[in-house]
Amino acid sequence: MIHVKTVCFFLFILFLWADSTAAQVNLPPPNLGNAYPSGPAPSAKAQPSPGVMPDIRISARLESPEVPLNDIVTLVIEIRWDKKLGQTPELDFEFPDPPEAEGLTPVGNSFRTFTELDSGVQHVLREYTYEYQPGQEGKTRIDKAAVTYRRRGGEDETTLETGSLELTILPPVRGIKDLAQGNIAKIIIALILLCAGSILAAVLLRDRKKRAEPETLMTETLEETFIKRLKENETLRIAGRFSDYFLGLSSLLRAYLGEKYNIRTHGQTTDRLVGGVRERLGDKESKELKDFLLLCDRVKFAGHQPGTAEMDQAYETVRRIIQIGASEEKILEQGG
Repeated sequence: MIHVKTVCFFLFILFLWADSTAAQVNLPPPNLGNAYPSGPAPSAKAQPSPGVMPDIRISARLESPEVPLNDIVTLVIEIRWDKKLGQTPELDFEFPDPPEAEGLTPVGNSFRTFTELDSGVQHVLREYTYEYQPGQEGKTRIDKAAVTYRRRGGEDETTLETGSLELTILPPVRGIKDLAQGNIAKIIIALILLCAGSILAAVLLRDRKKRAEPETLMTETLEETFIKRLKENETLRIAGRFSDYFLGLSSLLRAYLGEKYNIRTHGQTTDRLVGGVRERLGDKESKELKDFLLLCDRVKFAGHQPGTAEMDQAYETVRRIIQIGASEEKILEQGG
């Protein structure tokens, strides 16, 4: 009996739970009012750009009023106006169609905008460029160009027009490519080859003549060689290397005396070297040589700092002895 009551109670509780769940599933959705409407929100209409419409100027020009038949005609349309910041509205332009012209075929167009700010005013330039390919020679006329613009966001349109332009199409200009296709190119090429052959023949004949003629040997005299070395030694003086400068003068003079007069200079004392010069050149030159050699020894061994006058005198001593040798050479050549 107790088990039967328990089962009945359990079935009663299960029935109540199922009925409660069904009731919750079938509840109607809550009413949230009109916070999230199902339809799209109405769109706001764009307002026209505010401000006073500017004074707009339009012009048209040809880059050249005369164009060869094988060239390109270029037409430029310019629109200018001044835009005051906060006072002038924004403008929308329609890209103009290329103006028509008899005998011209449009082949290209481009657009550029230039803006220059000056004291709160923007100077605006819109430039439309059109290119045409001529199809026949003679005079023709490019029709007027029409440009339409309006206030941004507005509906009223304004149209500006240019005047027509006259154009002359000239005969084609022959370029290098055109010449290469004609007989003129063949004649020019033949002349170039002929000139090249003549130059080559002249060069070959000149080389053959040079090989046939004996080469003249250009030699310099002993005095010219030592005068050149004397001038090169001056770089030591300019660099302030006075000890090396006097050593160079002394070595140069000893070498010249040895080659010119066969005077033994190496291992000789100053007195013996001076005596040898006295026998060949005389007392004056031997005295100058002695003073020169003593000055060289003072600079080399005693650390003497030579003055400008001393360096000039040393240079002149060496140069004069070499010139004496050159004068003797000329006397011998003349048979004196």
